[in-house]
Amino acid sequence: MAIDKKMSQRELKQAIHAHKAETAEDYPDWLQYGNCWKFTGCDPRMGLEGHPGRIPGQITLNLLHYYTEENDLFVSAFGGSGTDIDACKLMKRNYIAFDLNPVRQDIKKADLTEGLPVESESANFVFFDPPWLSAQKDKYSGESKDFANLQFEDFYNRIELLAKEANRTLKTYGYCGIIAANMPGWGEIAFEDVGFRLNEIFSKYFQPTQRISIPYPTNMIGGGGAAFQISRARKEKYMLAAFADLLVYRKV
Repeated sequence: MAIDKKMSQRELKQAIHAHKAETAEDYPDWLQYGNCWKFTGCDPRMGLEGHPGRIPGQITLNLLHYYTEENDLFVSAFGGSGTDIDACKLMKRNYIAFDLNPVRQDIKKADLTEGLPVESESANFVFFDPPWLSAQKDKYSGESKDFANLQFEDFYNRIELLAKEANRTLKTYGYCGIIAANMPGWGEIAFEDVGFRLNEIFSKYFQPTQRISIPYPTNMIGGGGAAFQISRARKEKYMLAAFADLLVYRKV
């Protein structure tokens, strides 16, 4: 794994520590017991270092723990750096991952603005971690169909199509989850409660199950996290985005 992922010595030590912590007790140290999941950083065993929008693989591990069983099918709609795939391998789940611009051979190329290319009633969990508008604009591609480059209303319309597709794809009593990064307002920029809007959409097709808060590590606050951003926010008296919502729904 260290060779395949081109891990630095520091990352390798972190991975070894994570594995020891995982096998030392019945319950691994990544397992969260409340509805606020806080992690100090990304477990190096999962995902490609430096990929934009990479989330801690511990998020996926917890979703797999709470909402799936061994050999269930987990669909990663926005495959990104392959974090979800690596988590599924650790937890012995089957997986399918898609992305507009795959960076790994085990991620399938797909334009998700046109739907989810998965068989009906075949999945146990469908997971959406889309790039969030201005926070990731042009970091993935300059293509108009890239979710990072969509305007708000078009973004929500495309997400609603994916909610319908998730309902078609999931088995009865299967789950889906989506990460929502709210846009805090300052100056002339209006606050956008993305989580609220997404809940309105997904509640049309699913039973709401859980709302989980995920605080960002300090270096990710604001969606990019440079010290300059934090210093400017303090000086100009506005707030940066410091957490994301993870919304979970059930098909009934």
